[in-house]
Amino acid sequence: MMEYSPKAAALLDAAISLWEQGSPLCEITVSQLAQTAKVGKGTVYEYFSSREELLALAFLHRMDARLSALSLQVDADETFPRIMDTLFSAASDMLVLQKAALEAIELYVRTGRGAHELGPCPARSQQAKLEELLIRAVQKGQQEGALGPCSSCEALLAMKGILTGFAAYRQDHPQHDEAMLRACAQTLLRRALNGTSNEI
Repeated sequence: MMEYSPKAAALLDAAISLWEQGSPLCEITVSQLAQTAKVGKGTVYEYFSSREELLALAFLHRMDARLSALSLQVDADETFPRIMDTLFSAASDMLVLQKAALEAIELYVRTGRGAHELGPCPARSQQAKLEELLIRAVQKGQQEGALGPCSSCEALLAMKGILTGFAAYRQDHPQHDEAMLRACAQTLLRRALNGTSNEI
């Protein structure tokens, strides 16, 4: 994860804060960013070439930080059921964050710049982190007998598909009981990975 100076980090945090308060990304101004970060407006341009670059980097940085924290949490969870609870809890937030990151990158690209100009492809790094984390989760499930043997490809397809599906369904149908949705997703995971009928 890239390190930022305190002022640059404050600006990145300001972008996320304004978004979390409900400001549409396309409406966030440099003045709002500077005011929220408690820096001068000119300071924005000392660290970022444009408002759009700041927004894109803010969300890429936040995604990277969330993945790192999630990885640590999965490592701290001692059982497969706890790992799955952690992953289900994170899935919806990560989906919302990913959508915002894509919107921020789209705003940046509309300025005529290429996404590659944001630095080494953070999406590839984040994808690799996520896949490694999901493989570790499946391996833990296999060690505990909750999941059967499978290839890495099968594990990633099942985990990514089910977690993304869970998060998307939960967003589209907030009135449905989360515990019931988790139980359905866990059943699908066991079926997909040829596990036993033991509860996850």
